[in-house]
Amino acid sequence: MKVVTAGAEVVRVLDWKALPGAGTAGAARLLLEGRIAVGGLSPFFKERVGDLCLATSELVTNACKETPETPIRFRVVFRVRAVWLGVWDASDVLPPEPAPVDELDFAALDGLAEEQLVTGRGLAIVRELADTCGVTSTPPNGKWVWAEFACPLSRQDGPRGG
Repeated sequence: MKVVTAGAEVVRVLDWKALPGAGTAGAARLLLEGRIAVGGLSPFFKERVGDLCLATSELVTNACKETPETPIRFRVVFRVRAVWLGVWDASDVLPPEPAPVDELDFAALDGLAEEQLVTGRGLAIVRELADTCGVTSTPPNGKWVWAEFACPLSRQDGPRGG
């Protein structure tokens, strides 16, 4: 993990490039979990670790589906007050606005096609978990789909360099 200084703030950056595949999302999630644990960051993010890992899986999965033959990039920026995570892919196609999350009972679930049960909810999940999220185009091609998660600690309680 790269450690840089932004003003007086120590920032840790995880940056990973990968070829899309069936195990890419799981590998990104494990990489993130490992970096949080090894970097001693778990106490600083407390209950947000699960949210970060789930959002990572969703965003990486979407990028792998969007550009199955082109490398993707996964980046996490750990700041004292927030964690930014983003996934870049080479497609210029912007993701659709996530549909509202509906609560469904078992009868309603039985009426859905199998495809509807397992896809199409990733960005809605990320939107619910993150404090803010968005898409940033990267000319001449590609985009970052990202989410930011606030850290519940004060500046003096945050992680130090290293």
